[in-house]
Amino acid sequence: MVRALAFLRRDLRLQLSYRFAFVLQLSGVFFSMLVFYFLSKLIGPSAAPYLESYGGDYFAFVLIGLAFSGYFGVGLQGFAGTIREAQTTGTLEAMLLTPTRLSTIVLSSSIYDYGFVTLQVLVYLIFGAAIFGVEINGNLPAALVILILTIIAMTAVGIIAASFILVLKRGDPVTWLFNSLGILLGGVYYPIDLMPTWLQRLSLLLPITYSLQAMRRALLTNASFQELLPEIAALGIFSLVLVPLSLAIFRRAVPRSTAVWRTSKRAWRRQENTALQRPPLARVATTPYSFQAADQLGRCKRRAGSPNKANVSIRSCIRSRSALRSCLPRMMASPTVGASPNRCV
Repeated sequence: MVRALAFLRRDLRLQLSYRFAFVLQLSGVFFSMLVFYFLSKLIGPSAAPYLESYGGDYFAFVLIGLAFSGYFGVGLQGFAGTIREAQTTGTLEAMLLTPTRLSTIVLSSSIYDYGFVTLQVLVYLIFGAAIFGVEINGNLPAALVILILTIIAMTAVGIIAASFILVLKRGDPVTWLFNSLGILLGGVYYPIDLMPTWLQRLSLLLPITYSLQAMRRALLTNASFQELLPEIAALGIFSLVLVPLSLAIFRRAVPRSTAVWRTSKRAWRRQENTALQRPPLARVATTPYSFQAADQLGRCKRRAGSPNKANVSIRSCIRSRSALRSCLPRMMASPTVGASPNRCV
């Protein structure tokens, strides 16, 4: 919990340091609402037969879709985006070395995103009711249950997407597939009854379909828990299936990612040791002390590796190598530096 709050404070400070971008994001909510408000005026009452189960108003229908589809986007792109950003900035290796689990880092990094989406939802609903006259007279406890189940299901999908990013680095198929199908079949901008029968059946495989249907009925028509039970049960099944599946996939993806990193790290260490044991002759031709220091290090390592002379410890060789690493660059840069082999090693 403490680490999660630390990530939240970090992201909040980062976003508040760019206040203008923060304001632009919130103002974009109002402009998108204006676009669909005028579009609803164009459509008029012709869409009412398809919207009877949602109150009959297209603008109210699309307002709920715009507001709560943000959770769908954060679930899909938030976790994978955290992993990808760490890869591109070179901080993934540092995070893997920390005592914090990678799963904790990924989940905690999305707390701010979910909080900001919740703020956007409130802005959508408040502006819709106060400025555009949308009547929101709904079952708030049912809407809260639907929202929690939606976040759990979409978080599981996001963890699967992050697993693919860990292994593939780029070209995440899960985000592309769910994002494309969610916009097309999820009923964000139009009811699924408009689509052919086979597409309607395909849309039932997406959690966003049940989430938006239940949320619209709960907030716009004040549907009871009993009326919303089929959608709530479907979201519960999605959560029960996707959460264990996503965790299993993530456990398999992390060792693959760390194995590649460890292999590259071992190769880098071998190159470093080779460069340390064999300094460039052209650079140190005038620095005899560096030759003596390297010679002392070589003799020390040979004695430490000999079973007949175990009185020389590996630790002393490591100290010699550490001292040599810090001494050689100074002697290469300035051959006149007064340094003895004892001081160097």
